[in-house]
Amino acid sequence: MKTKIYIALTALLAGFVFNSCTSDEMETDKGSESLVLSVSSEVVELDQLMSDREAFHFAWTAGSNYGTDSRISYVLEMDLKGNNFAGGLKKDIGATDSRILAFNHKEMNDLLAEVWNSSLDETLEFEARVTAAVLGHEEFTQVSPVVTFKLTPYIERYLNLWMIGGATVGGWSLDNATPMESIEDEPNGFVWEGVLLSGELKFVLQKTSFVPSFNKDGEDENKLVYRESDDEPDEKFMISTPGNYRIKLNLSTLDIEITDLGGEMVYPNLWMIGSATTGGWSLDDATKMTPIADEPNGFVWEGELRTGELKFVTQQSDFYPSFGRDGSDENKLIYRQDENDGPDNKFNIKRGASYRVKVNLNTLDIEITNLDGEEPDNSEFWMIGTAAGETPIAMTKDDSNPELFTYNGELQDGTFRISKDKEGTEVVTEEKQTYKSKYVVTFNVGSQDLTVEQIVVYEKVWAMGEAVSGDFAWKNVKELTQSNSNKNEFVYEGELGTGQIKFPLQFGDYDGLFFVAEEDNKGVYDEFTGSCYLSSDKGDNKWYMNNAGTFKVTINTYKKEIHFQKK
Repeated sequence: MKTKIYIALTALLAGFVFNSCTSDEMETDKGSESLVLSVSSEVVELDQLMSDREAFHFAWTAGSNYGTDSRISYVLEMDLKGNNFAGGLKKDIGATDSRILAFNHKEMNDLLAEVWNSSLDETLEFEARVTAAVLGHEEFTQVSPVVTFKLTPYIERYLNLWMIGGATVGGWSLDNATPMESIEDEPNGFVWEGVLLSGELKFVLQKTSFVPSFNKDGEDENKLVYRESDDEPDEKFMISTPGNYRIKLNLSTLDIEITDLGGEMVYPNLWMIGSATTGGWSLDDATKMTPIADEPNGFVWEGELRTGELKFVTQQSDFYPSFGRDGSDENKLIYRQDENDGPDNKFNIKRGASYRVKVNLNTLDIEITNLDGEEPDNSEFWMIGTAAGETPIAMTKDDSNPELFTYNGELQDGTFRISKDKEGTEVVTEEKQTYKSKYVVTFNVGSQDLTVEQIVVYEKVWAMGEAVSGDFAWKNVKELTQSNSNKNEFVYEGELGTGQIKFPLQFGDYDGLFFVAEEDNKGVYDEFTGSCYLSSDKGDNKWYMNNAGTFKVTINTYKKEIHFQKK
């Protein structure tokens, strides 16, 4: 057998047991003891399951330094029997008082493979000797008698293997990876049978990392390739047609067979996703359906659905393959292989309620049953309360969506709720606060969602004039703060001097709109409440601040009211 000299053993011998001493600690009087090497066992079968345990060790006597008081340095040699130490292992141990060199099962197995190209069940017979050199006295070099021993290596066997990918029921989740079964009489052989979906797959050695992995050989689809890092090509095996398959592979020969077993395709799982479900469009939060025991590919689910859309997916790691609504028959499913496979039609749930959903992926039938009974009377809805005024306001049903009711108009300072009748005996929403303004109110009967949007008259208001900055320059205007609760109310708090003041509604344009006083130089002292007018109606009338100080100025742009209050 071909051998080679193996001197640089730092990596392979990382775990050997060996202790050195400093020159001050080392014994220099070695006496006249003969140099003798021994092995802990003459026959050793290496075992992968005991990889980190000691397999055997060398030990040797000190030898003699012949009274020179010089240290002794040792070299251990190991080679195949009959090779006369022409190659193999030469380990320069150096000067030491600890004369033991130990190997665990994995260290020695790796050494046999690296240096002697060992193979499975091949018992190798070795010779070993140790040479002792007295430092500074070459003439006293000693060589121990040769010892012989036998070692039987093992081919490293992978104990576990998992499948991951869109073609597997666990998808690309390592936690849900599909375990393969080892073949008892075939080292590194694995087999699996079951359902595969359309999609990609590859194989991983652990459930905590995507590498190392075994992938598809880019040049031969019947071969595996070992992928050690993310920097290497990530070719996967492709399953085009969902079905029942057998996968058989060997990680030593890198052969793989993927066999379509035919027969009826039975999907192991089915999930609902969509805005009508509690998990929305999140695959992680998809709603799992229950297989029907006596109905192959039949699934059922009962629970609450919202107004919205839904469809069905066969795994939680990918939106495809999926089952959606047949565009020509709302009681039928249609299979979509990927995003390019026809229109993405979904099932519409028109109102929130308790439902039973029953599907069969063989017949493509679907039944969506409302368990809450007859549809409620949603023909009219009313806004009642102080915000609506003395007379309840009838909401308008949307022509395109019968579950949507709207109101677009003025509401007062106050509160309102939505009721099925104008007497307020069947209230269906919580109370909402409004301020006198125009609003757009939208109520969705199915989801019970109520939105109230205030129509803003003017987006911004500024203060300008002698009372603000001593002049009417745009660079010196002060912007008022819009109220968080009433978008048509703006507030200024700060110092005001004596002189004129007005309120621009458009920045930088002297010909634009302003809020102005009823008459020019309308007097303001410590407090004033009154109307404000558009400059297009009243001209350039300004208020006149008679008392300087800290003021709070509040303007309601919808009511066109202004209030000055000195602090």
